[in-house]
Amino acid sequence: METQQIYLLVILLLVIAALVIDKARPAHVFTVGVVLLVFGGVVSSELFIESMTNHAILSIFLLIILTAGINEHFPLERYLDRLFGQRERPTWFLLKMGGFVTALSSVMNNTPVVALMMPYVRNWSIKNGVSPSRLMMPLSFFAISGGMITLIGTSTNLVLAGLVHQHTDLVLSFSDFLIPGSMVALLTLLFMSGYGYRLLPDQKDLLHKFSEDTRQYLVETVIPERSPLIGKSIEEAGLRNLAGVYLAEIIRTNGRVVTAAKPNEIIREGDLLFFAGDTQEVMGLIRQQEGLELSKKRKLNISEEFGMVEAIVTYNSLLAGKTVKEFGFREYYDGAIIGIHRNGDKIRGKIGETRLETGDLLLISSGADFHKRAGQDKNLLLISEQKKGEHISSTRRGLFLAGVLALVLSVLLPASMLGMDKPGGHLRLHEALFLMCGLQFALGMMDSEGIKKNVSLDLLMILASALTFGSALLNSGTAEVIAQGFIHLSDGLGGMQIGLALFLLTFLLTSFVTNIAAVSVVFPIALVISQDMGMSPLPFIMITAFGASACFLTPMGYQTNLMVYGPGGYRFRDFLRAGFPLTLLYGAAVLTFFGWKYQLNW
Repeated sequence: METQQIYLLVILLLVIAALVIDKARPAHVFTVGVVLLVFGGVVSSELFIESMTNHAILSIFLLIILTAGINEHFPLERYLDRLFGQRERPTWFLLKMGGFVTALSSVMNNTPVVALMMPYVRNWSIKNGVSPSRLMMPLSFFAISGGMITLIGTSTNLVLAGLVHQHTDLVLSFSDFLIPGSMVALLTLLFMSGYGYRLLPDQKDLLHKFSEDTRQYLVETVIPERSPLIGKSIEEAGLRNLAGVYLAEIIRTNGRVVTAAKPNEIIREGDLLFFAGDTQEVMGLIRQQEGLELSKKRKLNISEEFGMVEAIVTYNSLLAGKTVKEFGFREYYDGAIIGIHRNGDKIRGKIGETRLETGDLLLISSGADFHKRAGQDKNLLLISEQKKGEHISSTRRGLFLAGVLALVLSVLLPASMLGMDKPGGHLRLHEALFLMCGLQFALGMMDSEGIKKNVSLDLLMILASALTFGSALLNSGTAEVIAQGFIHLSDGLGGMQIGLALFLLTFLLTSFVTNIAAVSVVFPIALVISQDMGMSPLPFIMITAFGASACFLTPMGYQTNLMVYGPGGYRFRDFLRAGFPLTLLYGAAVLTFFGWKYQLNW
């Protein structure tokens, strides 16, 4: 191998290792990797800029904007009860909900689909006495498999389409995904509604547990008559910077709630002081602190006294990697974190010194401005209540739907039907999506603030960097060297065995790194192998695509898995228990279909 090829492989392995260790934000890891490639002369800065303007990446961001506007202004949740029924057996509900989510994910970005459905699924489970842990993981799996039905169903397909467009004469189309995607989606739906349902844990909902025993999360104390603390500020009373605990909230005798109390807040007779953190430390504080007593109340009326909110630390959140105190959570959001759940367990100790991680489930006592502040960024995903968007008029919704239908037809119908001498449809996908977003702006369904909120620079850097790494592997000849070694080791193997090996490699990368990284690494290898074997690259490309979306084994395999990880109260092994048999069925179906379609021999 040449020096540049060795250098590229070292950088690629370091990027993969950094993603697995998960101590830095993926966008930073990818960006540093590309900078090192440019510095080493492996790629040019022009290639990276070209990757940023790739049509597939443009389509991904246009889909995100389009989906955000639909979620905000179309009252989809209004019709869900009519569709699913107020009272159903859980397995019947899973079938109906799964079918709806699968269909929706085939044409919308998976992440907002899951974000839309999570509050509804959670509320349905509570009303019907079903643990959310029985429904949340299937919700994520339905969205993942549904995304494979179409080219635009998941960003993985679009990134792969961008690589194919850059390096081959092939064009991936909707028809390439429709039959195999529908097959694995139906398989996922039936499995998770049947045998898979029995593999899922039966755990109580976090807010339900909070209501049953508030002292698991908070200790309620009272300022009695003639307490020496009366008239003192919180700081003067020595109730700041406590070991293992902190003052979360004060409720005055007149019912006024003081959230994220400031150091100069004055303590009054009859105040209820709520401490969060290590409850054993609170007991020690009460024994040592004169004038502070345990309240006689055993329960909290959450609806009247506390605005309790569940929220997830999102993928690429600014909160990830920082302690609650470092971030200044209470001041930033006007809310106090009462409890943190991670991997199904409540985090104990001083909350302010807890370093947050992606997927953490936070139980928050919200102040008056909390929802407004939390809605202005993407660091938190609120899941404990239905989103009440500002719905537009039915006339504008009708105009938008009519316009979308016309633009979809302009992509799908051959241009020859309109008397145009050009291959494919009248409009290309990214052109139609751009016009759909323009229609949203014209109808008042999206504005610049909405774009700022929903478009992620981190995602852009990840996608562009992944395309750059894929191009570097091909252009430098590194993929050729790897493929030759792969072919040498697999000498005498048939097309099906090569396909199986590519599926396993992609599946392992997507399970422990990211699906985008998996596609960018395996696509060049699949392309070179097919060329050296004198075969069409299409079956191996499609096997790679489906392998990259086999994200059922680990919570970090896909963003929607991380979204449901905390609310479902799951542990890592729960994904292994339900995801492993599903992955076996999924892989067998994919390999069987493409082996039959392209006549691959063993």
